[in-house]
Amino acid sequence: MFARLQMSIDTEELMNEAISKAGGQIVASLLPPNLAYTPENADYGFPERNVILELKSLQKELFTPAYREKLRELAFAWRKQGLIHVFGTAVLELKKIAADLSTAMASLTYKIPPDPRCFESK
Repeated sequence: MFARLQMSIDTEELMNEAISKAGGQIVASLLPPNLAYTPENADYGFPERNVILELKSLQKELFTPAYREKLRELAFAWRKQGLIHVFGTAVLELKKIAADLSTAMASLTYKIPPDPRCFESK
C-alpha cells in the first residue's frame, strides 16, 4: 500500500549543534582529555542560567504492528465500556483522556503498571 519511510537521525549530533547555537555547552567537551574513566555526567549545560540537560531518546521502533494491535484492542475495550465514543478515525491524546486511560495507553510502551480495569470488557 504505502512504502514505509525509514529515517535515521543522529539525535546526539543534532542536539549538540542546537545546544551550541543556543549558547549552551556540551559537558563532555569540558572534561579533561584522556581520563582513566569517564564519569557519569549531564550532557549539556547553560551555566549562566544554572541549567543542566540530559539527552534521552528512543532507540527502537515503538509503533510496531504488535503495538498497534494492542492499542486497537484497548480502544475497543474502552468503547465497549462506554469510556470513549469514536465514529470513524480519531486521535487519542494522552493529555485529553482520563488519567487511568492515559496510563493504560502509556503502559503499552513504557514499563508502567496499568490499572487492570482499563483492559476489562463488560
